[in-house]
Amino acid sequence: MAITSKTVVAVGALGGTIAMTTNTDDEGAIPTQGVESQTGDLAEKYGISTRTRDIALVGSPSMTIPTLLDALDFARHEVDDGACGVVLTHGSDTMAEAAFFLSLLWDREEPLIFTGAMRPSDVAGSDGPGNLAGAIRCAAESSLRGLGTLIYFADHVHSATLCEKTDSTWVNAFTSPGWGPLARVDAESVTKVLTPAFHFPPLPAPDRNVQVRIPVITATLDDDGCAIEAFATQGTPQVEAIVIAGAGAGRLSERAAKSAKRLASQGTVVAFVRKPVHGVTTTGSYAYPGSESDLIEGGLIPGGLLSPEKTRILLHVLIQAGYHGESLAHELRRRCLA
Repeated sequence: MAITSKTVVAVGALGGTIAMTTNTDDEGAIPTQGVESQTGDLAEKYGISTRTRDIALVGSPSMTIPTLLDALDFARHEVDDGACGVVLTHGSDTMAEAAFFLSLLWDREEPLIFTGAMRPSDVAGSDGPGNLAGAIRCAAESSLRGLGTLIYFADHVHSATLCEKTDSTWVNAFTSPGWGPLARVDAESVTKVLTPAFHFPPLPAPDRNVQVRIPVITATLDDDGCAIEAFATQGTPQVEAIVIAGAGAGRLSERAAKSAKRLASQGTVVAFVRKPVHGVTTTGSYAYPGSESDLIEGGLIPGGLLSPEKTRILLHVLIQAGYHGESLAHELRRRCLA
C-alpha cells in the first residue's frame, strides 16, 4: 500500500453496535454515536485522510433497501470525487445481507468495505475501533482493488458473496464457511491470499419505492407444507417469490415438496437452498420425492452456494431488473454458481 498525502478513504455510518453505547439504567445498548465519534483519529497513524457522513443510525434488523441505496449513492459519489475506497459501518446482524446486496450493484474498482462491532463502544474490549481502523487500511490497499464489496472483521477480509455471520456473540463472528478469507491484516501489512474465480457484471439498482415481497421459509422435521401452502391459498398477500431453506443440501419432505411444486406450477418463483451454514445446494444427489432433482423437475430453482437470505436478496434485485421466467431461473443459477 503506497500511502501519500492524497490518500483519502470515505467512511459512511449506518448504525449498529459500533455506534452504540450502554445507558445508565442497564437496559442495554442503543445507537448514539455518529461517524465522527467512531472515526476519531484512527486513520491518522497510517497517513490516511477520511471524509465522513452519517447515513443512518439504526440497529441492523431495521436496515432497509432504500437506506442501503443511499449508502450506494454516497459511496459512488466519494469514489468519483477521488476516494481510493469506501468503508460503511453497519450492524453485524444483517451485515452479510447488506454487503451482498451492494455487491450486486457496486460498479467501481475501488473497494467497498463493510465493518462493525460485536461490543458497544463504551464497554471493555470494544472491537469497533480496531475493526474500523483495519477496514480503513484495507480500503486504501491497492491489492484489494477490483474485488468488489468486502467485509472486514477481526483482522480478516471476506468476500461479501461468501461471508456469513456464524456466531451470535463472539468478536470473530464472521467467516466464509468452507472457503476462508480473501486477505488477512496484521500490524504491518495487508496480505491477500485468495482471489475469487467468479465475477459478475453489476446489476441495475432497484427502485427504492417498489416493495418486493420474498419470504424465507425453513423446512423442518415432519413438515406438512402448511407454511408453503399458505402462499398458494387464495386471499393471502401476493409475493413475488419464495425461498425455502431445505434439509441438508435443500431437500423437503414429500408433503412439503408437493406444496412447493404446486406453488411453482401457479407461476410463483420458488427457490430452494441448503439449510446448513456450510456447504452448497446440490442438484442431483438423490431422486426420491422431495429431493433436489425432484424439486428441479417440479419447477423449483436451486440456490447454489448462497444462503437463504442472500438468495432472497439476489431474487429481489433480479426481479426488479426485469428478469422473469426462464431468464430469471438462468440468471439466478448462474450467479449462485448452481
